[in-house]
Amino acid sequence: MKYNNFLFFGFLLLLTIDSCMMNRKDSPEKWTETQLFEWFNQKDWLGQTNLRPDLSINKKEFAIQYYKNKERWDKAFAFLKYEDLSALEVGVRELDGKNVFVKVTEYYTKDPSEVPFELHKNYADIHYVISGDENIGSADISAASERTRYDSVKDIQFYNADKSQNHFAQPGKFFIFFSNELHRQGLKVKDSVLVKKIVVKIKN
Repeated sequence: MKYNNFLFFGFLLLLTIDSCMMNRKDSPEKWTETQLFEWFNQKDWLGQTNLRPDLSINKKEFAIQYYKNKERWDKAFAFLKYEDLSALEVGVRELDGKNVFVKVTEYYTKDPSEVPFELHKNYADIHYVISGDENIGSADISAASERTRYDSVKDIQFYNADKSQNHFAQPGKFFIFFSNELHRQGLKVKDSVLVKKIVVKIKN
């Protein structure tokens, strides 16, 4: 009898583990906070690299978008891991047509008062500083006001926000901003410095 009970409870345990794995694989919307942190921190989606994701990344939205378009995200991360980023020329480079492309820019960082917040509806952005350093600002859209109308061709709309947070960006660390997440880049930390920057655009 004890042996049969042991087999029964062992079977239930296997079913529970299998169910959890299915939920993690197929339904990130239903994951618990523990599951989200475990998936994010294991970095199976990133693989072996010295690149570090910033803790400000919306983990739940990331999991949802990653499983929705895994191939696109994998192409984006493969580019960041294996490309010689320091050798990239300024311009646009397509990795998967308009589904995944890279914008390489160079600029001098500015005072926050000179840079409005921006929002995209059709793309998520991976921000990575190749050289130099800057602050990247983020703000709650519910407390922001529209500055321009949405431009569907450029997939961009500008906003003003009185309250915001700054995130320090330097080589080795990347940030992700999803649709409807307000952000602004190129903010000077102390003095204005030259920054070389990558933004990888991933279509929703």
